[in-house]
Amino acid sequence: MRVVSRTGSRRRGVTLAELIVALTMFAIIFAAIIKSLSTGQRAYDAQVAHTDLQQNVRLASIMVPGELRELDASDGDIITMDSVSIKMRSLRQMGIICTLPALGGSLTAVTFSARDTLMSMRYFAAGDSLLLYYEGNPTIRTDDSWMPAALTSIGANTACTDGSGKTGKLFTAALRLDATTVPAQTNTAGVVPLGSPIRGFQVITFKRYFASDSNWYVGMDSAGTTLPLLGPLADSLGFKLTYYDSLSNRLANTAQRSVARINIALALKTARAIRKETGSPAADTTRVTLDVALRNNRRY
Repeated sequence: MRVVSRTGSRRRGVTLAELIVALTMFAIIFAAIIKSLSTGQRAYDAQVAHTDLQQNVRLASIMVPGELRELDASDGDIITMDSVSIKMRSLRQMGIICTLPALGGSLTAVTFSARDTLMSMRYFAAGDSLLLYYEGNPTIRTDDSWMPAALTSIGANTACTDGSGKTGKLFTAALRLDATTVPAQTNTAGVVPLGSPIRGFQVITFKRYFASDSNWYVGMDSAGTTLPLLGPLADSLGFKLTYYDSLSNRLANTAQRSVARINIALALKTARAIRKETGSPAADTTRVTLDVALRNNRRY
């Protein structure tokens, strides 16, 4: 007996038209996936770049103002200044004089004791630059200032004579009277009393500079070595300093002892170009303005 197929026809393959439609749909889906991944990658790159930029802004608002607020312009803490740099004495150590310096004789090897306040980046060391508080006449305030000194050696612990019951390190330093103060500092006993603060400082310069990667930065220069702090800047005008007195009058670059407030204008950009939906990749920028009041300023 012969069996007859109920389908009545043979199985056929995929036609050319169906293949073209399938390939077209696959291409559309694949293009959508690629575009979605590319958009996500652009968003991720932009977010990372903006995070770095915001960290730069936070650093700018903390580090530079923190250094500038400690300055006392009337005591000569600002050495030189212009619109793109400021050279200054920056506080690094703090102590309390607990045995009086023997003033009235030579200033080249004056001995005294100082105890640590535990508020310093490190303790004093030979070769440090110092500022000793100069009281002068204790009945008036107009002659209070700081006396520059160079720490030449540190000796053994010695008992303090200030009634604190503590011990301090024996210092030997070369003092230098500051001839710019009014009235002038004098080398007489008692002008540096017990309990006076002693500050160790480092001369640093905040400045704009052009780096090897063809970008502008704000750096800190110490002993001839420049370390990058902020940047890259948007352009050569991305860092500007403006100085004012206590009445908000703008000051010339030679009026260092009259500075009461410093305005910092910063224009920062992302470290690398960000890919956009359209157009060529370009860095994003942001601007920040900071006003810093210096210490010992009665108005600000």
